[in-house]
Amino acid sequence: MKQEWLQKYREVEEPEFNSTVLTGFNANIDIITDQKKNIQKLEKVKAEKKEEIKDKEDLLKSVKYCKENKTSYEAQLKYKPEIKGEKRLGGQAGIISNLENRLGNTSIIYTPFLTEELSDLIDEEVLYPVKNDSFGLKPVKDSINSDRTKENYIIEFKEDNTRLILSGQLRGFEPFFRQSIAEKLDKAEQEIDRIILSGFHDAEGNFETKLEKAEKQLKKIKTPKHLEYVSTTTEKTKQILNHIAPHFTSIGLDQQELQKIAEILGEPISKDPTLQEGFKTAQKITKKLRIPRIHIHTKKYHTTITKDNYPFQKTEIQKAMLKASLTAATAAQKGKTPQAQNIKLDTDQMHVKITKPLEKFQEKHKLENFVKTGTTELQNHKIIAIPPLITEKPEKIVGLGDITSATAFTAEINK
Repeated sequence: MKQEWLQKYREVEEPEFNSTVLTGFNANIDIITDQKKNIQKLEKVKAEKKEEIKDKEDLLKSVKYCKENKTSYEAQLKYKPEIKGEKRLGGQAGIISNLENRLGNTSIIYTPFLTEELSDLIDEEVLYPVKNDSFGLKPVKDSINSDRTKENYIIEFKEDNTRLILSGQLRGFEPFFRQSIAEKLDKAEQEIDRIILSGFHDAEGNFETKLEKAEKQLKKIKTPKHLEYVSTTTEKTKQILNHIAPHFTSIGLDQQELQKIAEILGEPISKDPTLQEGFKTAQKITKKLRIPRIHIHTKKYHTTITKDNYPFQKTEIQKAMLKASLTAATAAQKGKTPQAQNIKLDTDQMHVKITKPLEKFQEKHKLENFVKTGTTELQNHKIIAIPPLITEKPEKIVGLGDITSATAFTAEINK
């Protein structure tokens, strides 16, 4: 069965993209280091998941929590740690803007603070909206408007393919379009095929007021929108689910983000969520939050669950997911976001390791051939699942989830 899935991956090599994608709002600089090189001496530390990192003690507790539980999560950083590492483009909007450009799409990014240092990390072909009589676009290199950049510290645990993200702060950050741009968006939407937004969790100060302003803008945008969700504090998560999430066509979740939302929505879920638990949580999301498309990516399975009237066939959705997993596997192998022509199945380093989640789901619902096809319809929902590609000895692990869910969303419209 694994060979049959590898053949499916071979059939989506070198994907062709020709869409226009607008991304926003969070772009920052990631300072990336390996835990073994930079943060050690954890023997006397008590493991604890801290939502806010206020000092070195909090940091060590969080590092040990990730290490012992072999899990990833993001925490708010409230002090400047002494951590050295490699600087890379970060933030979901930043990562995805380069991704869309390298896949062959026309990529537009909007982030309220664009510095020269940040623009140097963004591909020169990526465009930025500027104030004009119409929806004007300029290269990012010509659109610098600030000298303040948000910095995140990312501590990788490469042996477990996990990481701890220490999210810095950027005073004045607002997760919505400035008024001069928002006023032109209605006409510009005719030229935009997909919108991918994130960064709502980074708002500080009067958090709910900023989300309410973002909500007003989202209600007016008709183009299909994907929310690249990021785990944050419980209180912020509740506000995002209340004001922001219901205005999106799609939401992307990794394992920890799935668990967080499931808990808030009152859906029982285990530490290692099964495909069935993903399906049950997705059903609750479509019902309570009215989001018609949910994309879930875990280490053991990827699944897209949609309402039955979602306007793409199951086979189209699955091909997009296969392209996405192959793109992420290539990024992991090469250590950077790849160009479309370099997205290849390398069976020396890429493997389909497990189909058991699909087997258990097939058994649970008494389905025929779900392990082989990965598609079915149940309880007014389409369920599409694939076994993900695993890359041996990855050179990159940060941003792979963003690459996976963003590619899957935009690939649906690129045949």
